[in-house]
Amino acid sequence: MRIILFIFFAFTLSTSAFTQNKIHGRVLDKETGEAIKNVNIVIAGTTNGTITNSNGEFHLDLKENKAQLVLSHLTYQKLNIVLNSKKKVQNIELNKATYQMEVIDIGLSSYSGPSEFKTQKEDTFNKNLNDKIDSYTSKEINIIEDFAEFPEGLENLKAFFGINFRYPKSIITQSAAGVIYIVIKIDENGLVKQDQIIVNGDGDKNEIKNEVERLLSIMPRWYPAFQRGVAVPIKVLIPLKYSVI
Repeated sequence: MRIILFIFFAFTLSTSAFTQNKIHGRVLDKETGEAIKNVNIVIAGTTNGTITNSNGEFHLDLKENKAQLVLSHLTYQKLNIVLNSKKKVQNIELNKATYQMEVIDIGLSSYSGPSEFKTQKEDTFNKNLNDKIDSYTSKEINIIEDFAEFPEGLENLKAFFGINFRYPKSIITQSAAGVIYIVIKIDENGLVKQDQIIVNGDGDKNEIKNEVERLLSIMPRWYPAFQRGVAVPIKVLIPLKYSVI
């Protein structure tokens, strides 16, 4: 009887020690408070990790009482945080990320992009999008973070702005120059929504903003960003450099 009791007692201690080193957390959007699924969570310096479920929850087993975790998601800023396994449930908030693209120069005399903007037919776009989605399910990849993509690539995005931008009168008459910071949101379907337009330079700012709004209204769908094979919204900053000379 003593042997059986000793074994049971030892097993209880072992189980208790194991549960003490389990982290249970929940990842939330700092702005909206909504749960974030498919967040990649890795113990720093190891390959031990997990992802959040549809409720933003995750569980991780630790060798010690606390650990430094690295959280990443394409839509949000990466976060390093130390969590303690003694707390039962720990809420973690992530800030949305804005990805800055390279400066696109659409100067009247300095534009060096393509001379033709390529439009993509809807059936071609849909086929390419379906092929992209199929590629996620056909491969075993632990972490998939695929950035949003303009049809026919970056050079075609340069052509879209360089060819379609109509210079407002104020820029021409003042020989103005500057940079337009265009922040757009690309949703799960690849549709573009205006977020913010900031003009840093000469010329009538309202005229320039109106022209950028016109361009965004005719901008084609992007291929959306994907996190672990699931389309996710993303925010992108496009710096647009304009000049007459």
